[in-house]
This record gives sequence, C-alpha cells and structure tokens, in this order.
Amino acid sequence: MCNIKPIRTEGEYQAALARVYTLMHSEPGTLEGEEFDLLADLVDLYEYRYEPIPDPDTASMIEFWLDQKGWTVPGFNALLGGQGDIGAVIAGKQELTMPMAQLLYEQVGVPAADLLKSTVSHPKMRQPLV
Repeated sequence: MCNIKPIRTEGEYQAALARVYTLMHSEPGTLEGEEFDLLADLVDLYEYRYEPIPDPDTASMIEFWLDQKGWTVPGFNALLGGQGDIGAVIAGKQELTMPMAQLLYEQVGVPAADLLKSTVSHPKMRQPLV
C-alpha cells in the first residue's frame, strides 16, 4: 500500500486517478481494496473542490424533464392555456413564469428547488440585493 496523502495539485490528481484505475478490481477488505476506497474518496473530493459540475441551465433542465416524462412542447403548452410558451423559455425568448414553474413541478415532476436555483443563477434573472 502506498503512502496516501491529500490531493492538492493536478499532477497528484492524475497520479491518484491512474492508481485508482489499476486498483479498480481489487477485492474488498484487502490492502489494495482499502487503498482503492481511500484514493477514490480523495479523487472525488479533489474533483468536487476543483472541477465542480455547473448546475444545468433552465432550458436544458426543462428539455430533459419533458423528454424523460414523455411530454412535448405543444402538449405542455396546452396545459398552460395561453399563459406562456415553454418552447420560448427553452429558446431563451421568454422568462419562466410562476404558472409554468408550478405546472412543471406538478405535472412533469421538475423539482421546484432546481427551477429556482437555475432561474436565480441565470444572469438575466439576477436582481441586486437592496
């Protein structure tokens, strides 16, 4: 088992990643298996700190959820009853409205917290704190 220490540089990350790949099929409970577990956790921590995955934008998230649940843009727009066009939101031509967000949550299952996070993080939607 090698001397395991925190990963602080890109070089250390690459070396740890290479070692993780060589240990991938180690038996749990063995020294190699424990080394794999520790290094995999350190690699995860390094990636979390230095290579964060950005939150999806509103349009991508809506498209994903509609597709996953089998909804079409015209079908969803029919639910809105003329109160908006989800296709325009996806295209960036219209802002997401509260009725749209509520229907996305209730009918499609889009988590409301995700809609709020992606809307608040959108540059056009940011408002200065007063």
